Amino acid sequence: MDKNNQDIIDALARLSEIELQQQKLEQEYNYLQDKIHLAFDSNKYQTVEAEKHIISNFWAQAYGKYLDGGYITNDPFIVDARFKYEKVTIDSFIRQYANGYKTCLDVGCGNGRYTKFLAETFSRCIGIDLSEQRIADNKAENTLGNVEYQCCDISNSSKLVENGYDFIFIGDIFMYTHESNVEELFKLLVSLLSENGILLIRESTLLQGNENYRSKNYVAYYRNFKFYCSSIFERHLIHHQRNYSYNLYHLKKYFNVHQQHSAVLDNPELLKTIVCDYLPNEVRSGHFFLYKK
Repeated sequence: MDKNNQDIIDALARLSEIELQQQKLEQEYNYLQDKIHLAFDSNKYQTVEAEKHIISNFWAQAYGKYLDGGYITNDPFIVDARFKYEKVTIDSFIRQYANGYKTCLDVGCGNGRYTKFLAETFSRCIGIDLSEQRIADNKAENTLGNVEYQCCDISNSSKLVENGYDFIFIGDIFMYTHESNVEELFKLLVSLLSENGILLIRESTLLQGNENYRSKNYVAYYRNFKFYCSSIFERHLIHHQRNYSYNLYHLKKYFNVHQQHSAVLDNPELLKTIVCDYLPNEVRSGHFFLYKK
């Protein structure tokens, strides 16, 4: 037999070995995946630490995996439209509830988008995040004299000052906070506020029911918006409002058909009408909640 034919036969034999290995790996993959999801689906097991691990891993990779890690999307239109809508909304909250306030804390600041926006109003803004890389990048890019960034965990940081902030913004953090830690986190945030200080929470919510979404790659706790208006929250609550820009993720068909991208970017408040008209039965939502110390 010549060398060419022998090489072909050897290659076929190696392919058979690889296929067998792939089958074994696929079986192991499916077994491990089912083992994880079975534990999550059952009430028999306590999986809090595993859930925290998955959340931590997800956010460690988010800014490398997505065009915009903070909004978890690769769609530049969603990024621009959501930020414009939320800027208008937050600005109205500040003018009504925090006019003349001086100091601001942005919790989970990510790429510093909101820290820089809030610095237009407040004389001192501090953005904090768990990601050393994000904070390092923010510091390197920062050109604002009234902005600083700190890498710290809000739950155990000595860098934060009790009663030290007139206004605190925290976005989409409670949805990644297990129910056993919610009260502790809220009380800590309130303790960081100065007297009459304002806490603004932006959260992904549900209009009906609750859902603890747990998978091998992603964990989030989607709570009914009423959750953030009751119990420990109720005493401090002064206002809550739906965030229609959250539903940009669910309007792909609408924008493909009607091509209203420019109109929404020019007037983000159009989203309220669009969402109400085209997503009347959508239970996934977002809300802003304002609390006062």
